[in-house]
Amino acid sequence: MACFPSLNLLVKFGPNLNIAEEQCLRAVRGLLGDTMPVPEVYGWRQDGNKLFIYMEHVHGVTLEDCWPELSRQERFDVCDQLHAMLSALRTLKQDPRDTFIGAIGRQPLRDIILHSCSKSGPFADVRSFHDAYSWLKPSAPDPSTDWVSAHPMRPKLIDDIPIVFTHGDLHPSNIVVSPADARVLAIVDWHQSGWLPAYWEFCKALWVGKMRRGDQLTREWDAECLPRILGTLLHMKHSSLFLTTLPSHMGVDLAEYPITNYKHIAIYQHTQDDST
Repeated sequence: MACFPSLNLLVKFGPNLNIAEEQCLRAVRGLLGDTMPVPEVYGWRQDGNKLFIYMEHVHGVTLEDCWPELSRQERFDVCDQLHAMLSALRTLKQDPRDTFIGAIGRQPLRDIILHSCSKSGPFADVRSFHDAYSWLKPSAPDPSTDWVSAHPMRPKLIDDIPIVFTHGDLHPSNIVVSPADARVLAIVDWHQSGWLPAYWEFCKALWVGKMRRGDQLTREWDAECLPRILGTLLHMKHSSLFLTTLPSHMGVDLAEYPITNYKHIAIYQHTQDDST
């Protein structure tokens, strides 16, 4: 990635970059406008196996960098802004005649959790996605055998769950704010975005960036911010499978983050909705 602040330009490039990110940024900006601020895309080009995406450089600081200087009220103000933005993102709907789990345009998912999965989609439905995800653990037997024996939590996963458009990498280093008033200027880094089960955003947000964030930020972000941004969780059906599979792929020690701390992952709605 190269940044040219005087030109208001940021260039993302590399062999692992995918055109789906450029398409996602254009779609989100075009459909949602200021309700979900993202960098403007200027263009792209392919040079051999490298893709270059030319986009707006958003002048600000990451929430990760300015967190220590923010007051408690300013942090909550940022969370409320993010809640409104994620709610706007959830208004995007698939064609009911053509639902799927995958990246924009029926492309394969680029989620880092799925990097060791032989199939990354698109999947026809949530059931197909859960079947694939339940085989991610390296110790699992061959999927051609009885999958129930591979992970005892698979039968408990709810397949009848909404598919929503998901950022997939929601953590403070991907949130750009104004240093003057903590106004959210943009949510960046959409390369893992796509149509995913409704619980995925919360599960991923608990884990991405844990190796980068300080202990205090991690605790506050997980315990206070994510529930305020993504809502009050209604049941716990998906957490154990997610947590027991994820550490082997992200280098996170499960003992360091006990399952008992995160059993509230699944379908959710905002706290304010509970009173209606």
